[in-house]
Amino acid sequence: MKKILIPADFSELSAYALHTAENIATSLQAEIHALKVLPSPNDPYFNKKSTTYDITKFERERLSHELEIRKWLNSAKNPVHIVVKFGNLIDDIVAYVKSQAIDLVVMGTSGANGWKEMFVGSNAEKVVRYSPVPVLTVKCDRPDWSIDHLLLVNDFKNPKMEDLGIVKALQATFNAKIHLLKIERDKATQEDIFKRMEQFAQINGLENVACHIQPDRYIEDGIFYFAHEHHIDLIIMGTHGRTGWEHLIKGSISEKVVNHLYKPILTFKLA
Repeated sequence: MKKILIPADFSELSAYALHTAENIATSLQAEIHALKVLPSPNDPYFNKKSTTYDITKFERERLSHELEIRKWLNSAKNPVHIVVKFGNLIDDIVAYVKSQAIDLVVMGTSGANGWKEMFVGSNAEKVVRYSPVPVLTVKCDRPDWSIDHLLLVNDFKNPKMEDLGIVKALQATFNAKIHLLKIERDKATQEDIFKRMEQFAQINGLENVACHIQPDRYIEDGIFYFAHEHHIDLIIMGTHGRTGWEHLIKGSISEKVVNHLYKPILTFKLA
C-alpha cells in the first residue's frame, strides 16, 4: 500500500481520520493525501447578463482554504499532500482515488440513523458505496491504534479470491490474528460453513486464521456481540456497491454497520 486519502473538513472527525491514517502510513511507509472539496459556485463563469465573473475570487477562496488546511496539518506527524478544489464531495473523492492511484480512503464519521439514514445517509456510507478501493471509517480518536484481532465477516457461500491486499498488509504489520465470521441461524449447516471458511482462507492465502459462527437472527447484531466479546480491533466487510433501485430494495449490510457500529470498519468491493 502506497497512498492513503483523507477527505478533510477540519472537523474533529477529520482529525480522528488523520491520526488513524498516520498510524497506518508510518507502519506501512505510505504517503498521505488530504482532499478538501468546496461546494461548486452556482454559474461560476457567467452572470445573468452573460458577462464573465471575476474567476480570481474563486481562486482566492481556494487558496484561503489551502492555507487553512496547512495550518490544520501543522501538528501532523507525516508529510501530507494537500489538494483543495471546487466540486461534489463524493464524485471528487472517487475521481481523486482513480487519478492518483489511492490504495485506501480513511474517513471519520458520526454515522446516520432513522430518517437521515433512510433518505440522506452519511458521507462515509456513500464513499463506501462508490469507492473503487477499500474505505476505513472511524468514529473516535485512535492515535496509538494497535491491531491484534481482525474480524472478516462474510457469508462464505461461494469462496473466491477477494481484494484483501490491505487486510494482509495490516495483519503482517501488526502481527494480528484474522477471525472469519458467519452469522447463522441454522446450526445444522455449521460443518459445511467451516469447510467453506477454510476454503476461503486457502484461496486468499490467509494465515493465522480462526473460524467462527455466531448464532443470531440479525447480521448486524451478531457482528456487534462477537466484536465486543472477542475484543476485535477492526471489522472487515465486503460490499457490492449497489446503487439506485437495487440499493433501495436490497440495501447494504456493510453500510449499516458503518453507520451504527462504533468500532473501526474496513470495507472493500466484493469481486
